[in-house]
Amino acid sequence: MFYSPLKYSIYRTVWIATLFSNIGTWAHTVTSSLLMTSLTTSSTIIALVQTASMLPMFLFAIPAGVMADLRNRKTIVICSHVLMSILAFSMAIVTLLGGMSDILLLSMTFLLNIGLAFNQPAWQALSSIMVPSTEIKQAAALNNLSFNLSRCIGPAIAGYYFSVLGPAFLFMLNGFSFLGVIAVFNAKVNISNQTNNKLTLTAFIQGFKESFGFFNQYPSLRFIAIKSFIYFVLASSIWATLPYIVIVYYHMTDKDYSILICAAGMGAVLNAYAIFYLRKYFNDAQLTTLSLLLSGMVMLFFVLFNSFYLYFLFMLIFGYSWSLSVSVFNGTLQAEFPLHIRSRLIGIYTVFFASGQAIGSYLSGQAIQTLGFKMALLNASCLTMLAGFSCLLFSLYSYRMQNA
Repeated sequence: MFYSPLKYSIYRTVWIATLFSNIGTWAHTVTSSLLMTSLTTSSTIIALVQTASMLPMFLFAIPAGVMADLRNRKTIVICSHVLMSILAFSMAIVTLLGGMSDILLLSMTFLLNIGLAFNQPAWQALSSIMVPSTEIKQAAALNNLSFNLSRCIGPAIAGYYFSVLGPAFLFMLNGFSFLGVIAVFNAKVNISNQTNNKLTLTAFIQGFKESFGFFNQYPSLRFIAIKSFIYFVLASSIWATLPYIVIVYYHMTDKDYSILICAAGMGAVLNAYAIFYLRKYFNDAQLTTLSLLLSGMVMLFFVLFNSFYLYFLFMLIFGYSWSLSVSVFNGTLQAEFPLHIRSRLIGIYTVFFASGQAIGSYLSGQAIQTLGFKMALLNASCLTMLAGFSCLLFSLYSYRMQNA
């Protein structure tokens, strides 16, 4: 069944702790976007919240992957959560004292996500050895479910409490959620087959150089990197521009924005169930093509219609398509490559994941500023569906070549 990895106690305990942490993270993320709309009406600066979240992934994911392959991954996860909790509490204090500005919010968002950049390769590689090899792909889907289930709950919390208790309370909530993960990893995670090599500068540089050689050593990694970059550049336009479209352009409420984020989370939860059955009939390339086409259609629908209820449906579809892509990319990386280099491979993928979103978010903000949101999303929609049809043609060509 799709929930079968939860039978393993260590994985189940960590999964629950991570779910609560992800709820805090999503509440924090939505709070940052809402707070920024109260600090400025510039579509570019609002979109830069997404860029500030993703840029640390681009800069630090590969070094973080090298470190996670050389050192104890549990220690790296704990240290990264300590850093993130300190920054979340600091943002709460600054906001409570009335000192938060648009530049400071972007800066602190950037710093907090440095911790996330170091956490991701270590955590994903760890989760892949908490379950048997036959369960790795489904465990990756469940990790994505945790992230996206929290996308239903976290934004709802943020939408309600932002105006009731203020953003400082929500930043503080995230800080406590990080402390929960630290406690669980200290008490429950004791995986013996962890590397704990001496982290010298020479070993680090050597591991860093080896990372770039993986593109030649593993051709499938190149395809994952290219497809993920294209998808996230294009699809991130929805995440980046949604606060502007909903709150600034259509003058909807904070709660409306939060509900739309929740809808995306619901779509992602649906994917965690559906992908288990879709994999029986479609390969990873076909699933990626499906996600591109669905995302492009959603962008087009945002241009053609203006209704909160339709937007809810569109975000449900978009959340499904986004989660489908992430599940495919993560599952392949965690299941089909050697364990001792898995953190570096995840780091490489994270660079493309993050840079795609950072670049896409910035370009989306600039496009809206220049063309208006409808023309900007229409162009993004055409490009995304074109990429989807190109992937479909390439998949058909590869199939014919294999069976020729």
